[in-house]
Amino acid sequence: MSGKYPQDSGWWEATLFRLSGEENQPIRQLIAGSPALPPTAFEALLHDKDLDVLLELSQNPAFPRHLVPQLLRHPDSRDVLDEDFYDGVAHHPDLTPNDLESLMENASDLGQEWAVVHANADWSTVSAFLREYRGTLDGYRMGTLIERFPPHEHSKVWNEIWNRFADSVTRPLLECETTPHELLLDIARNLHAEASRQSGWEYLHEVTEELFRHPNVDAEVFGVLINHWVFQEQDYDHDLRCLRIISQHPRATVEQQQEAGHLISKADAWGPKGLDE
Repeated sequence: MSGKYPQDSGWWEATLFRLSGEENQPIRQLIAGSPALPPTAFEALLHDKDLDVLLELSQNPAFPRHLVPQLLRHPDSRDVLDEDFYDGVAHHPDLTPNDLESLMENASDLGQEWAVVHANADWSTVSAFLREYRGTLDGYRMGTLIERFPPHEHSKVWNEIWNRFADSVTRPLLECETTPHELLLDIARNLHAEASRQSGWEYLHEVTEELFRHPNVDAEVFGVLINHWVFQEQDYDHDLRCLRIISQHPRATVEQQQEAGHLISKADAWGPKGLDE
């Protein structure tokens, strides 16, 4: 640290008191922009009520990382801090749920994505994220969110996330072995609805296979999708694998096992068109 400025906090408090007032604002702003300031000076300047001084502080590359939460909590910070600042501090370890909620209201989509998986995030953080976020979470981000909020421990969180991001959350939830039954049932219903809308042609049968192989699947989930019209000839290989899972699954009902066996027999007898005859 440069010896240009004193280190004593009392000296800074007294000096800035003498420099208070609108006529001395340019001097305080000039000081706030100096990269040679000691941490005690930054801490004293955080009490300044002038927006230009605070702006200068926030843009100073030497601003101490441990003071970031104090700057975020300054009553005038939202009038000063820009999106880049909020994005840049989203990983700070000392942020509280209230700090993270402030980030949600002011950061970019990327900053919001970082904040929602912060170690100190809680349900209020997720709620703010769902309220403010306008982007589309990719599979990697969804996977990170699953690690931060395991579905079996945070079903309320995931019911909300499912309602908002059903299309992009399906595969990550299926890759998570602890995804609870109620979310698997939602996925099955969504797949059924998609098959109904698209007459099967755009229906992702490989996703159904992943669903049927999930450790928490049961007869209720099978019942949503076993209807023979769901299985289309253009996905013949996937259809048979799905049906074989049901026919042998210990949690399938006897009726479901028999229906799956019947469809498999038709496929074996008639080839790829057998399921659709």
